[in-house]
Amino acid sequence: DPVLVFVGEGTDGAKIDELRGHGVQVVTAPLAASGEEIDLGYVLDELGRRGLRGVLVEGGGETVGRFVRQGLADKLTVFYAPKVLGAGGTPLMGSLVVDEVGRAPGFRVEGVERFGEDVAVTLYPRGTEES
Repeated sequence: DPVLVFVGEGTDGAKIDELRGHGVQVVTAPLAASGEEIDLGYVLDELGRRGLRGVLVEGGGETVGRFVRQGLADKLTVFYAPKVLGAGGTPLMGSLVVDEVGRAPGFRVEGVERFGEDVAVTLYPRGTEES
């Protein structure tokens, strides 16, 4: 299976050439309306055109926040460890900024599972059925 990497418009051509030199398929994606990040809807549409029907996205708060902000998260599995990091910790949704509780994305809890001391919570966006 080919390795596929999506890059934003304006990505350094030398970096693209280096990836291609390693056999990587590089696809240039347009930027989202913010102009600061790749349009993830385009990426998912392109993957669908290539026959992929499901995508697992693993990432930290920034990655999760981008998918949620662009309305592209069909399911979240959030892992919690019994640790408190305080203000210096990494936020769950990265740069997702909501100024009113009523405007916050809503989720319904579908399941909770323990893994030793850690907990995994499976969430679906409100108004959707389990896929």
